Amino acid sequence: MHPHRGQFSRIGSFDEIVNGTNGTQKCCFVKRGLRTRAAMGLRPSMAPTGYLNSKNKDEKCQVVVDPLRAPVIKEMFEKVANENYSGRKIYKWLKEIHFTSKSGKYVTLGNIYRILRMTFYYGVFEYPEGSGEWYTGKHTPIITQELFQAVQAKIQVEKKKAYGREFAFTRMLHCAYCESGITAEEKIKELKDGSSNSHIYYRCTKVKNRDCPNESVKESILIDEMLPIIDMMSLDKTELKQKLEKEVARYALFQTGVLRQDLPQSKKHKDISIKTFAKYMLMHGTLTEQREVLSCIKSRILLRDKKLTVEKTS
Repeated sequence: MHPHRGQFSRIGSFDEIVNGTNGTQKCCFVKRGLRTRAAMGLRPSMAPTGYLNSKNKDEKCQVVVDPLRAPVIKEMFEKVANENYSGRKIYKWLKEIHFTSKSGKYVTLGNIYRILRMTFYYGVFEYPEGSGEWYTGKHTPIITQELFQAVQAKIQVEKKKAYGREFAFTRMLHCAYCESGITAEEKIKELKDGSSNSHIYYRCTKVKNRDCPNESVKESILIDEMLPIIDMMSLDKTELKQKLEKEVARYALFQTGVLRQDLPQSKKHKDISIKTFAKYMLMHGTLTEQREVLSCIKSRILLRDKKLTVEKTS
């Protein structure tokens, strides 16, 4: 055995030491080569859905249009830009036509948005991603830049709607399993008669535990769960009392002014309790009124397996 072989094996081969081609330098050479390809209009990565990598060994990084998938990719952009399709609606449509990626799998919702944001489809790309260095590709674009920009505007509006919307129980509940917050989304089901039916579902955000087992639950079920709990809960009666008095006064005005009935002041307050009013607002009030009621609840509410419980204070 060579007396210095062990030493050379630790610091690099003899040729690498002599020629100066150690691992760091090789890495630099590879990066330089990839940037050179990018400058030539060749994106150094696998072809995105809608394109195929060239099988010619002399055409590394070159892509050709996928005749099977490219027309669907173009139609995706057109549906978002011209027919106001959301990402979820695109997802549903792709499943209906059994569209799959090159690996034979359905395209996920996350990948749909990635496709819709990918400039490669109109002919330019950034390499490396996030570097701010842009190149014009040698490949054939599937869409125009105008169509791409129209889609970005639609996506931005969709994003604002998704994050700007409030639901009755959001930020009011916590997951009993992992202590994460509870989020909500509206699901729309198309019916056979052409109409649609919508339901709001709540679920754990899974921020603190990605494998949280808590189930999603309809808003109507949460309201039913909340009604018997309200009687046991501590309410900020001052705020609700002001709201109650305002509503009762409006009702009394309707009776005396429209129906010409005389309703004694004492009877108005005796027949309606604050908690009864809170339940009524929770069942039949507007979103703002529902959140008003829930914001007055000082106890911490936990969601576990479609059931609500009041957190016990020590």
